[in-house]
Amino acid sequence: MEDELIYKYVPFSINSLKLLIKGELWFGFPKNLNDPYEGEFLIKEYYNIPQNSLIEFYYKNHPELLNGESIETKLDNILLNYSVFHNDVHAILKGRLKEHYGVSSFSYDQKSILMWSHYSDSHKGFCIIFNKKELLESLKYPFTDFYDIDYKPNLCTAELMLEQKKIGYKNEKEVLYRKLDIWQGEQETRMIAFFKPDNLRRNIKFNKSCIKGIITGENISDDDKYTLQKLVENDSEFVNVKFYSATKNLKNKTMDIE
Repeated sequence: MEDELIYKYVPFSINSLKLLIKGELWFGFPKNLNDPYEGEFLIKEYYNIPQNSLIEFYYKNHPELLNGESIETKLDNILLNYSVFHNDVHAILKGRLKEHYGVSSFSYDQKSILMWSHYSDSHKGFCIIFNKKELLESLKYPFTDFYDIDYKPNLCTAELMLEQKKIGYKNEKEVLYRKLDIWQGEQETRMIAFFKPDNLRRNIKFNKSCIKGIITGENISDDDKYTLQKLVENDSEFVNVKFYSATKNLKNKTMDIE
């Protein structure tokens, strides 16, 4: 990962300018990302259940799953149909993934026509060049790391983990870095952070010196380009940030960075 460059495509917007001005990354809810399958997963079929005492402990900690029933009634239903328990665990994990985790996405590709179109407002936005290692080291937030997206033809299958007083999934985070292979052209790497339920602030500060350049889209206005240049020039926290322009390469059907 040493000196590896990654790229964040953004539109020219208030939020994108705040990213540069404040030196903060936004970690969005997985449920709000553009892939409708984001955070979705299958559950591995099991033909047994944990001890009654562990199940009782689980429902005492998640009373919302009882739907007004007693724990004894829930246990009776589970004994008749094990999938009742597995579906309840699935619902809790899905909520945990979509509500408590935050995602900030980057790409290894700076020349993708589709990325410039989809994420940079039809080439009217810009792309921020980060040093991947420096960015990770500069974040002052625990349990945050990079994960390269694993593109597969099928959804992730979560495996149940049963421990003393704990029920969960062995491969929980894998759900957040597995995507269907129709997205593999994005060449995505993402930072994943875990937020406590009472933490509504999802901006994490970074050192601006890890920004190495800014690529402006082919259709960006001269006024917006000037704004970006002045913003960087007037901020001493930026160090040797270089500006580039993306232009269409009609022959190779890609973008040239000049």
